[in-house]
Amino acid sequence: MMATHKVFLAILNLAFLPSNLYAFLCRRDQIHQRLTDVYANTVPAIDSASSESFTPPEILLDDLVSSHLGTMNDFIPPTLVNGLLDDLAMLRESPHAKSLSASAEHGSVQWFELMPEGQPVAAGRSAARNELFKVVSGLQHAIERRTGIQLKAHLTELKYAYYPTGGRYQRHMDALNVGQIAREYSFILYLNSNWVEAEGGKLRVFEYDGGSIDGYVDVAPRGGSVVVFKSDKVPHEVLSTSARRVAIVGWFHREVDVPEVDESHLSPLALAIREHYRAKGMAVSMEGQEPKLN
Repeated sequence: MMATHKVFLAILNLAFLPSNLYAFLCRRDQIHQRLTDVYANTVPAIDSASSESFTPPEILLDDLVSSHLGTMNDFIPPTLVNGLLDDLAMLRESPHAKSLSASAEHGSVQWFELMPEGQPVAAGRSAARNELFKVVSGLQHAIERRTGIQLKAHLTELKYAYYPTGGRYQRHMDALNVGQIAREYSFILYLNSNWVEAEGGKLRVFEYDGGSIDGYVDVAPRGGSVVVFKSDKVPHEVLSTSARRVAIVGWFHREVDVPEVDESHLSPLALAIREHYRAKGMAVSMEGQEPKLN
């Protein structure tokens, strides 16, 4: 009886609220519910057990081990490509999503980080991103099995990369040490549905013997295809695109002893990366230092 009486009083008090205050409270509840829906699904860390549901083809790993570079078409199905494109479209429209852009001298690209820090996931739209995490986990464990290198799953970097028309990214290598953590393998999953040659945006991979560039191969960014390579062995660049170019880029890491590197041998891009982390008070060096490429 007492509880019923309290509920009645609460309703009575609400009825006498000023109309504008009552509207404010209703609106506040609506906003709160919307934010709850947006953040209802948090981005999980890669689950090591989930790797059992995805096993990369051995031919991809054979090429990676023998030549530091593996490529494959139709690595992920069109349904997953479309789901990830929808997810990226949501992030690009969401005021809650965080993104970074490359500086003008390095290229033109917008990144949305998925790991280790996640992004908001709209309610009911997390399936594609969860499937992506299974693919990444399976690839990581397969590389560990074939190379014997222990990779740190909780340090995996994973990002959407969105190149607008005219987008590009200059020639570089991905090798980067932060403290005792080093990038070991890089990978790219392309999400460009119905890509045609005239659209450009190919990945140009250079053949590097440790001292000079001997040639290159171009990899078409067809939707569903994958490129995996050794981060400290493969210089590469993204050629200018005449259409939107979308990919997922990522890096697997291992623990290392960090050597000192003569900064006179680092390219301007490598120096800029080092200074970025130094400004944050972090020790950084470039393992397998990036060559100067003229």
